[in-house]
Amino acid sequence: MPLSDGERKLLRQSAGRFALDLGDDQVDALGRYLDLLLQWRAHARLVSRRQTRVDIIGKHFADAFALLESLAGCERIADVGSGAGLPGIPVAIVRPDAHVSLIEPNLRKVSFLREVVRHLALSNVAVVADRAEDARRPAGAGFDAIV
Repeated sequence: MPLSDGERKLLRQSAGRFALDLGDDQVDALGRYLDLLLQWRAHARLVSRRQTRVDIIGKHFADAFALLESLAGCERIADVGSGAGLPGIPVAIVRPDAHVSLIEPNLRKVSFLREVVRHLALSNVAVVADRAEDARRPAGAGFDAIV
């Protein structure tokens, strides 16, 4: 279901609170991510069934936007225990210049994350199906930030 005008407005307002100006492509990608999140939530226990689309935008997406200021200048970001991809997926959408590693041991959630990456064609995201302490980094690579 595409974002309603009210949802688009809320998304832009939430981003604007943190001096972010989202492009139409970013808003559309966040909307598609929201759709996938709601489609998969019961199967993979991603977010509460009681949370509405507006709740997810106003809380989870806004939390990711708030984090972006702290990630300025970070090129390699790890989202440990990524779960539903929060905050990693919104960060990757808003910061296509950064490489985001989503580290998650739960295979149902990993399947969801891979579907999101595939569906949104997020070339700057890697899904790591492992526990954080066991996850392997590419040779010589580290992270500028871990969330």
